[in-house]
Amino acid sequence: MDGSAAMLRCVSRARSRGLTGVPVRVLLIEDDEELANGIAVGLRRAHLAVDVALDGRTGLQRALLADYDVVVLDRDCRASTVTRCAPGSSRQAAGLAC
Repeated sequence: MDGSAAMLRCVSRARSRGLTGVPVRVLLIEDDEELANGIAVGLRRAHLAVDVALDGRTGLQRALLADYDVVVLDRDCRASTVTRCAPGSSRQAAGLAC
């Protein structure tokens, strides 16, 4: 699924969950702060709850501490720790790890 199709699916899910007052939670992991802020603004305009992490280590910490519906990850992120979770982790089983 390409990025735009995934985004449309996410927005659709947000709208359906919005009927119950529970926004879709998105974790955006992007090391370019200007780009991250621009993406976050767009996602928030689509009524998504967005948390931004500017590095992989912070992103992994946040992903392990909170329940996110969607994780948007910069594929060129230099911190490889974001792609791994502890063996047997519930987050790994949920598909966070690559």
